[in-house]
Amino acid sequence: MRFAPLVERVAGKGAGAWQIHFAAEQLRKAGRDIIFLTVGDPDQAPPEAVIEATVDSLRRHRTGYAPILGYPEVRAAIAERFAKRTGTPCTADNVVVVPGTPAGLYCALQCLAGPGDEVIVPEPMYATYEAVGGASGARLVNIPLRPERGFHPDLDALAKAITPRTRMIWINSPHNPTGAVFTRTEIERIAALCREHDLWLLSDEVYEDLAFARKHVSKELILCSGTNMCS
Repeated sequence: MRFAPLVERVAGKGAGAWQIHFAAEQLRKAGRDIIFLTVGDPDQAPPEAVIEATVDSLRRHRTGYAPILGYPEVRAAIAERFAKRTGTPCTADNVVVVPGTPAGLYCALQCLAGPGDEVIVPEPMYATYEAVGGASGARLVNIPLRPERGFHPDLDALAKAITPRTRMIWINSPHNPTGAVFTRTEIERIAALCREHDLWLLSDEVYEDLAFARKHVSKELILCSGTNMCS
């Protein structure tokens, strides 16, 4: 029996890399001292306010399905925080709550790219990117982030990678796994390429609060009038 073509598209070295994570989990269960560098799974205790709010919701039997886009009050709070941090106007209508970053990236790719399209992504990249891109049917075109450049993008190489099939440039800053934080100039030039070639810019900024050597610059802070953008 054969699986659907989608199964083949979401497989690959990215999916295979999780075998290392699973092997490490077994070693930890066996008593080995393991430091995981695979997933961002914090080991800090949750805030008491979060615990109390969770318990209160359970006691009030608030256990059914949430609205598809997320609770309005949650979306409004996210929009308010985003507007304060970036200075960019944002309302609840601009926010969709999803179960984690890969789910959000999956939704974006499904809406913005498909079979026959090309998506430019700097490499190395987070392990789930390959499967998320493959699920859309688009082809990922990798631009290497080289150590001699501090893992910052080679913008000339990025520009040369654009073809008539290119649909999107997909960036991640602060970057996983290298830790590089793209500069304002780099993001401005990437946005300019998107304007010039009528491309979507997909920006994964999940680690925005973990930029220590250089302040994180959100793509929303860059004046990119006319650029199709998606966080």
